[in-house]
Amino acid sequence: SPFLPVELVEFTGLAKETAVALTWSTASEFNNAGFEVEHALEDGLYELAGYVEGHGSTYMPKTYTIEIKGLDPGTHRFRLKQIDFDGAFEYSDAIEVAVEAPGRFFLSDVYPNPFNPQASIRFWVTRSQPVEVALHDIQGRRLRTLYEGVPASKASTLVRIDGSGLSSGTYLVRIQGEDFIDSRQVSLLK
Repeated sequence: SPFLPVELVEFTGLAKETAVALTWSTASEFNNAGFEVEHALEDGLYELAGYVEGHGSTYMPKTYTIEIKGLDPGTHRFRLKQIDFDGAFEYSDAIEVAVEAPGRFFLSDVYPNPFNPQASIRFWVTRSQPVEVALHDIQGRRLRTLYEGVPASKASTLVRIDGSGLSSGTYLVRIQGEDFIDSRQVSLLK
């Protein structure tokens, strides 16, 4: 087998409220500049979430930890990109960590905002129940239903907002379940 510059023996994640603590260990390291911690986005691409310096070359086991804060509820995927001093790198296997909503439900912000013509919003319920998400004008008149159904509990549900046929202005995305109600403001710019 090829000589591994860094021997990764463990990579785990633990959720606490809206943060995830990632921990990993190495058995030995050679020429290890450090680790980029990458967080998967919804489209499967990864973004840089943090960086932890390595120990260069060592035959001693080392343990690393980093906390990634401000995560929405749902399943989050992380991987490590280990980088040598000469710029060579390799990726770890990805791990998944489930973050739970602090209360009965969670409603994300609308993204992008302002939008034209498409945007999306995500919600998450602790207990499975009928949920309706609707688009209202600023006077509170219902314009269209965006989602109606019984989502799975403790899973993120993506709702798309289509602004075609609407004029520029401010709208409300309103979510209602059996025991909660909430809304987010969104601007359509054409």
